[in-house]
Amino acid sequence: RTRDGEFAPTVFERYQRNEKALLASMLEMYVSGVSTRKVSKIVEELCGKSVSKSFVSSLTEQLDPMVNEWQNRSLSGTNYPYLMTDVLYIKVREDHRVLSKS
Repeated sequence: RTRDGEFAPTVFERYQRNEKALLASMLEMYVSGVSTRKVSKIVEELCGKSVSKSFVSSLTEQLDPMVNEWQNRSLSGTNYPYLMTDVLYIKVREDHRVLSKS
């Protein structure tokens, strides 16, 4: 309590901020391409607390609505000066030969 008789639980707020930062870091790792299993290992090494890969997976489900919104956004009315494409070549067997196909 303060002199005014008010109670300020600053300790709890500080830990809540730390927890939010940890969760945000876990999401950032996942978005950057780190697997859920590796995220749980990194958290365990850094914090000394184990987090299951299923917890990380359920945490990343929070991103689904934002990703869906971004994927379904309207692209009309915007000019794009560049078009970037990507292709994956795989080896396939065709007529007794192995060919690279996209």
